[in-house]
Amino acid sequence: MNESQLRNGIVTVNIYDSFTSKQYNDALNTEAPTEDGNNGAIPSYNILNMSMNYRWKSWGIGATINNLLNAKYFTHRYDFWGGKFPGAPTTVNVKLSYRVHK
Repeated sequence: MNESQLRNGIVTVNIYDSFTSKQYNDALNTEAPTEDGNNGAIPSYNILNMSMNYRWKSWGIGATINNLLNAKYFTHRYDFWGGKFPGAPTTVNVKLSYRVHK
C-alpha cells in the first residue's frame, strides 16, 4: 500500500496479486481433459489487481481494476454444471462515498 498527501486529501494506491494453483474437476485428480470437458486439470493462474482512492474531508472517490492485465484463465466447475468456466476479464469499479460524522 502506498499512501501520499495530495493537496488537502490523501491518495492511496494498492497493487496486489492473487495466485491460484492447479485445480482438478474430479475426486480422482484426472490430468487429461475428458471429451465432454467435465474432468481434467485446470492450470494455475495469477491475477493482478489495483485500487486507487482519494480522501478529502468526508468525501472519497476511488476505482478498483480487477484482472489488470486481462489474463485468460479458467475457474473450477460446480457440481451441478459440467466443464470449466472462463474467468472474468478486466473489470473496473468506481465509487463515490461520503462519511457522516456524529
